Amino acid sequence: MTKIITSAVLVEMIRTRGPVVVIGRACAALYARQTAEEQGALFTKNRNGQGFTAFDAKVGSLTAIYWNQYKTLLPWHVTYWMKMTPAGYPKICRYARQLNEVAEAKALDKMSEQQTI
Repeated sequence: MTKIITSAVLVEMIRTRGPVVVIGRACAALYARQTAEEQGALFTKNRNGQGFTAFDAKVGSLTAIYWNQYKTLLPWHVTYWMKMTPAGYPKICRYARQLNEVAEAKALDKMSEQQTI
């Protein structure tokens, strides 16, 4: 079983792995959940709980695209996602639930892949 991704776990990952890697991978995972239409338009059209919120869609998409292409981020990407929310967590932590779903799906895929070998 995979570790449950919570806001606190994301903060710990940022501390140990560095914000560039954690934010880059998180944004790439969220971007992959956007519909193809949303990806192309850099905004959220569907309120389906998948991918970025309408407020974060453009910056999130640009962050993910940059990460996917260069495997690094620009300082403004990190600054945007590390901005603290009223809850006291970096902005990227708003997406902990979805990132947990991605991690669980990845773990299930890995388990089923190992069983077929």
